[in-house]
Amino acid sequence: MSVSETDESLRERCFQAVGRHFAALGTEAVLALPSRLISDLLPYLTACQLDQVQPVLNRRGISTFPGWFKILQDLSGFTTALKFNTEEKAKQEVMRFLFILVFYGFRNRYITRHGTHLKNRSFLLAAASCIEEVLVLDITNRCLNSLTCDQRALITLLEKNVRRVGCYLADLAGTEAPAVLYTLHRLFDHGAATKLCMNMDSPTVLAWLLHGRGTQYVNPKMTKPNQICCTSETSSASEQVASLHPHTEASDAAEDHRTPSKRPSVEIQKAFWLPPDIFHPPLSAESELPLEKLTVKISDDQTDVRFITSLLSRSPHLTMLHLVGMRPTGSTQRQLLSAISESNRHLRFLDFEDMKLCGCLPEILNLLRACKLEELRLGDCRLLENCVNQEESVQQLVAALKMVPSLCKLSLAQNRL
Repeated sequence: MSVSETDESLRERCFQAVGRHFAALGTEAVLALPSRLISDLLPYLTACQLDQVQPVLNRRGISTFPGWFKILQDLSGFTTALKFNTEEKAKQEVMRFLFILVFYGFRNRYITRHGTHLKNRSFLLAAASCIEEVLVLDITNRCLNSLTCDQRALITLLEKNVRRVGCYLADLAGTEAPAVLYTLHRLFDHGAATKLCMNMDSPTVLAWLLHGRGTQYVNPKMTKPNQICCTSETSSASEQVASLHPHTEASDAAEDHRTPSKRPSVEIQKAFWLPPDIFHPPLSAESELPLEKLTVKISDDQTDVRFITSLLSRSPHLTMLHLVGMRPTGSTQRQLLSAISESNRHLRFLDFEDMKLCGCLPEILNLLRACKLEELRLGDCRLLENCVNQEESVQQLVAALKMVPSLCKLSLAQNRL
């Protein structure tokens, strides 16, 4: 082995030793190292150690990006790590990834190697203070229930910082459902979360999220803290919605009373069937939904879109609508477009992808007149398919588009115009 190789090997062992004995050395001793040595040391530090030294190093003009990138590379691979090309982005992704692993008790090689630094409350608090996205899973009651017991400080931080929530709930009648729904209630109604990404087969949960989760839905029969009553499948959808609110302790209940229920921007990533009566209680002022952004992605050609039409009719404040893969036939798509024209006059951004809109030109023209759109995207929507006179149809569409002065962006890709 050459002298240079020996020096490099010794240097690496020294960096590894600093990482292992960081607590014994102390943060001040590590920060006292020359700037060049600190930059070379960063890839050998753990997430907790990087979080400790980052504020001071940033004030000295030193980025901790190499350290976060190395952890991200260990967790997700080099190609994925390249997508997070700034210090802040890389740190958030590392903390988001590790938070899920540590909080739910998952294991991988990184957790096994650095478990002593991660399996403690201080790491979870540090991660919760900087992540903007969290995943809510129904794998165990113990994890989510801890947020209302010994981890109350953790839920407070998550409420403050999380903006986007991913949710997976396999079975509404399962024992884990109450903890999942209560966590969603805290993040959306008490916290700053505004966007929900769903991957579930539970239409009742969607109805509960959209209808309201305030104290008016507390079931008076429940006596246990944080318990949610899940009714049988034979009960009506509206009854199930009305029972899906946790009965909290007195302090939480008082806070619930002060906090108005707000609905998130919803992205549905999995097709499911919604019973028709879920969105059809008697019309009243309370049935109006203050939903502003909605994304629906459907992969099933047989999906009934009546629930979307009904949802749109209850959302007069909607400003952004993105529908993907909805391919109804007959008069259904015309009803969908008519519902938008009649109920969503505040719509500014409309994006349809892979939808069968052939034969819907009159409804499209009416929508353009009714809504003051700023951005319109109709991608692969078969606009002129089966048209008798395609040239005349194109002229009508162009003329209608010219009459929308607010329109700034337009895309009609893959329509074979």
